[in-house]
Amino acid sequence: MKKILLFALLITACCLSACIDTEEKIVINADNSGTYSLSMEMGKMIEMAGQMGAAQNNTDKPKQKKDTIIYFKDAVLASDQITPAEKALFANAFCVVKMDEANAEMNFSINCPFASINQLAEIKEKLGGVMNKLKLMDQVGNMNAPKTEGSGGLADDGGNFNKTINPGAEFYTFSAIPGKLSCQIADKEGLKNKLANDSSLTMLQQMSALTGEMTYKTIIQLPSPVKKLKGAKGVLSDDKKTITYKSGLTDMISHPEEMEYEIEY
Repeated sequence: MKKILLFALLITACCLSACIDTEEKIVINADNSGTYSLSMEMGKMIEMAGQMGAAQNNTDKPKQKKDTIIYFKDAVLASDQITPAEKALFANAFCVVKMDEANAEMNFSINCPFASINQLAEIKEKLGGVMNKLKLMDQVGNMNAPKTEGSGGLADDGGNFNKTINPGAEFYTFSAIPGKLSCQIADKEGLKNKLANDSSLTMLQQMSALTGEMTYKTIIQLPSPVKKLKGAKGVLSDDKKTITYKSGLTDMISHPEEMEYEIEY
């Protein structure tokens, strides 16, 4: 019975992304164009999936190895579910998948170029939903990440990657205009209540000793030095053009305000 319970907890932990280290990167050029990217290191997930397979005596399955680039363009233009505005935003986006199951290595990155910084907030907001509409994970193929019944894996929760990697993402408001970026908690009381009463987050914290704590890093690369910086965890580079924020799941839950920032450059 204990073995069955442990196995179920491991599956739940994988599905809730405890084994994923995420890096969000915003690059802004001098002409206000740039790139928004989201990279996930999922080697821990592959390793745990292998351990689960061994526990089920399922070790004869061939190990997958992938090095794939998926361009959004053709799928975006052909889709009747994507709005014209979304087609304009994501026509040049692409996804890179590198996996070596035998060596427990897997990296997944989404890259979204933008012509104007005014598009950045909309890209962040709509990326997960567009990926879900395009069934991108189906194109990538079975990643061997365990799923419970009814789970959509990485693209679960309506395909919203922001909610997957940041449990309180819906309570934050991000804005971007030339010379200024801001990420603020829009509903502090709502976020506090969610984090205090979310049983999934409590389980993840309890499982962190076994699975490793999820980490989330945001890197913002600017075309000119920072003039004003608010944010408890922001680390500024020597040339004052790059800011790095890094948090673990415990920080996200205990001190969600540490993920707020305001930058002027």
